[in-house]
Amino acid sequence: MKRIIVLILVIAMVLSACSKNSSNTGDNASVTGDASVTGPSDVTGVGSDSSATPSADPAANLTYSKQTREISYEAKPFNTKLEAEDGIIEGKLTTGSSRSGYSGSGYVTNFNQAPGNKLAVTVEIPYSQFYDITVRAASDQYKINYLTADGVNICEIVCDGSTSKSFIDCTAESVYLEAGTVEFGVNESWGWFDLDSITIEAGEVVPAETYNGVSSKLANPNANEDAIKLMEYLVSIYGNYTLAGQYCTHNSSTEVEGILKATGKYPAVRGFDMIFCSPNSGYSDMNEISQAKSWASKGGIVSFSWHWHGPVGKNSFYSDTSDFRIPDARTAEDLSLVSAADLKAKYQNGEITEKQYKLISDIDVISFHLKNLRDAGIAILWRPLHEASGGWFWWGATGADDYIWLWKLMFNRMTYVHGLDNLIWVWNAQNADWYPGDEYVDIVGEDIYADAYDYGSQSAKFRSVLNYPDTPKLTTLSENGVIMDPELCARDNVWWLWFNVWNGDFLFDGMETNEKYTSDEMLRKAYNSEYVITLDELPWN
Repeated sequence: MKRIIVLILVIAMVLSACSKNSSNTGDNASVTGDASVTGPSDVTGVGSDSSATPSADPAANLTYSKQTREISYEAKPFNTKLEAEDGIIEGKLTTGSSRSGYSGSGYVTNFNQAPGNKLAVTVEIPYSQFYDITVRAASDQYKINYLTADGVNICEIVCDGSTSKSFIDCTAESVYLEAGTVEFGVNESWGWFDLDSITIEAGEVVPAETYNGVSSKLANPNANEDAIKLMEYLVSIYGNYTLAGQYCTHNSSTEVEGILKATGKYPAVRGFDMIFCSPNSGYSDMNEISQAKSWASKGGIVSFSWHWHGPVGKNSFYSDTSDFRIPDARTAEDLSLVSAADLKAKYQNGEITEKQYKLISDIDVISFHLKNLRDAGIAILWRPLHEASGGWFWWGATGADDYIWLWKLMFNRMTYVHGLDNLIWVWNAQNADWYPGDEYVDIVGEDIYADAYDYGSQSAKFRSVLNYPDTPKLTTLSENGVIMDPELCARDNVWWLWFNVWNGDFLFDGMETNEKYTSDEMLRKAYNSEYVITLDELPWN
């Protein structure tokens, strides 16, 4: 038996941070069983010296301290290994032994996504606590599937058959299991893999020190005061609170107004999209820009993505319908810092192709709109080239090397040519092999679409995402379908910096909640939780 007690040291943050209302100070987040998380000891903001020269910006003179949180967790020893072939096997599933490297008498194979397929492996879990779960699996191609516990996805089973067809271990850390009989199974997302065994051993809560050591220094060395202050604020709340966020149906405010109607509150973060600003989109609509300005005027935090229609050819951003590919636009010469005029001259002189020219000129067009927001004093959580490793968007269709080249080109051009010093760069390619480097990233984002009513904290994925960067970075749930239960996040000590529910029917049919993925009760619970920050609770409001 071991006991871990960690105390996050108070870190002074200037021009930063924030708090929930002072009435929430010191609240406890209890953890069922043998773990507990004690809330911040003092989260009250400290005002600036009254003798200081007042600023027109209401946030400029705010001074806050990073909160402290004590975690006490006692893990009881447990270790067991379950052989998949000893479970109940139904449908088209069979046992196999032709692939070498398995343990026991064989493995379960033929996960072909047939409707009747089912694997059930049961075990008695003695204690309600955190566990590390290791799944041993293999495939002939890259495949992602999910291990379930009592029908709920608890971790990914990732097999990269392109590099190794042998059995490999996939370990998920800090998975909370209740004491009692647990039935493990498989959710065949991609299918076509072999499952050898499941090992369960006592684990730990996400360590408190996870949230220490994250610098507020931005990747852009010339970041402006708006971006700096927002980043410092985000660092100050990291590990204590989660910001509520919501995407809206493009060119509307339907979802945020629906949330206000349902909960009495607005989200702190609103997601916007440059989708209709892409030159090859077939549209020319700047309404998202004006709506972003309106949201910022309310004191809201602005996040922008870019569903980038291929610069040349079919006007689509999906790889299966766009014929644009990065290799066709890559150049041996680094053109990221070439002026727009010189770039156009190179194209007209036949030195570069249309695809090479349009790739960069598209970035220039979007930069123009981002400058508009910069000049309005709006810092932006900028999340371009998202979900690349999935391959469903053209910017991820040809692999990590091409993607990283494009990310660096965009970063350098927007930063050093266009002077976009208001951007906080949110990287969201969702695979460590696609990471461009700490010097090009401020925040690491992950998109998770859990099954309906799965309110878990996604602790295993959170732990894995922490390992993407070389040095600690803020980690956020940049897109999601189901709202997590804030009490489960507190129990697991999993503090995604913000959540940002996608638009449409994930919450609403029009302005009426539909309860397809998240119940009305959970929606109200999250927006009124002491652990979730909404628009009215941002320190400058």
